[in-house]
Amino acid sequence: MNSKILVSDFDGVIGNSLQIALTITRKIVDLFDSTESVNTFYDYYRLLGKKSELNNVTEIESDTLRELYRIMHRHYSSEIKPFTEVLEVYAKLSHKPMIVSSSYSDVIKIVVGDYQKNFESIYGYESGHKKDILQRLKNENEIIYVTDTFRDIVICKSINIPVIATTWGYDPIEKIKAENPDYIVNNFKELNELLSELNYLPTKK
Repeated sequence: MNSKILVSDFDGVIGNSLQIALTITRKIVDLFDSTESVNTFYDYYRLLGKKSELNNVTEIESDTLRELYRIMHRHYSSEIKPFTEVLEVYAKLSHKPMIVSSSYSDVIKIVVGDYQKNFESIYGYESGHKKDILQRLKNENEIIYVTDTFRDIVICKSINIPVIATTWGYDPIEKIKAENPDYIVNNFKELNELLSELNYLPTKK
């Protein structure tokens, strides 16, 4: 029988990195002397996504900008603080969880610190496409994914992986709800309670 394994996103779920993400996005946008403002993470999608709205930036060039974003994200890694409460919940799971993220794995390891021992595996950007990794993990075990972005929800829905969406991360609750995640949790206590209900936490005797 396959094990029930929790797989988690990093930024916004474990790493409290939204403000740093916005700072990095602003710095990249400023390279173009743009008057564009960066106020939410949606502006990252809008300005650094494949269909960038920055003047004279092609789709190929936008790939380079996103790579620059990840490099700068690594530069700021020491300033990213973890949501320790989430790490404490994950530390209690019946089976060690995994992390699948679009950030580099070395950044993740720096932020989680000593909690790294509580994870079975950490897959960063260099490990491959998130969808491919999740599909492979799904083939090996019964998994559920924890994320804070509507894009991850779309990915999981496309390969039939149940999703827990958190509301303390990058995307606002309206965008999360629009993609119909299987579960929504608003705080760390709700996450703990839900994982207990879904039998990802050991049964209390």
